[in-house]
Amino acid sequence: MPSIVDMIAQTEESAERIKNEAQAKAKSLVNRAKDEAEESIREAREDARRELLLRRENARHMGEKLAQEIKESREAESASNANEAKKHLDKAVKFIIERLSV
Repeated sequence: MPSIVDMIAQTEESAERIKNEAQAKAKSLVNRAKDEAEESIREAREDARRELLLRRENARHMGEKLAQEIKESREAESASNANEAKKHLDKAVKFIIERLSV
């Protein structure tokens, strides 16, 4: 039968072993959590980059569409103004010739 001193020594050794195993598991868990966090950050950055590129492309398309609409509107307005001016061209020429003749 082991003595009390031997039993205490065995218990202390067992406790030390359990403590060391727990520390190793804790360290492993911390390292794994750190690795997972770094991966999540990397993925979040990549997702943000993709989203930024997508939004930038959408904004460019919207800008091009708006510019085209403005251009078409201005062209139509210019054409209308030109047509209106052509209607009065004969009157303008007549008016200028009358002024020059005076």
